[in-house]
Amino acid sequence: MRRTIQSILVVMLMSSIATPVVHAAGSGGTVALTKVDVDQGQVFLSGTGMVNPDGCLAYTRPVILNTNPQFDQLLSVSLTAMATGKKVALWFSGCHATFWSTSEPVIVAVTLLDP
Repeated sequence: MRRTIQSILVVMLMSSIATPVVHAAGSGGTVALTKVDVDQGQVFLSGTGMVNPDGCLAYTRPVILNTNPQFDQLLSVSLTAMATGKKVALWFSGCHATFWSTSEPVIVAVTLLDP
C-alpha cells in the first residue's frame, strides 16, 4: 500500500512538472488605439474600449511580449491601426509583470477591423 501511494505521488509530481501552464485566450475588446509604446523590447498598447478577461491587476497597457513568435506581425497590425485610425480586436492570454504594473494582460492576437 505504501509503495502504491509513493508511486502515485511520483506520477503526480512528474505530471505537474511536465505540464506547461496554459491560459485560455479571452477577448480584450474592440479597441481604439491611442498609443503604441516600444520599451526595452516589449510593445505596450493604450486605447479605449479594453476589457480584462483574465482579471489582471491593471489593463491600461497590455503588452506584446518579444518572445511571441508573431511579435513583428502583431506590432505591424497595431501600427497600421494607429496610422489609419481603425479599431482593433485584441485577444489576451494571461498576465505579465511590466515596468508600470505588477500585472498587465498579454496580447496574443490583434485583428484590424473595418469600420
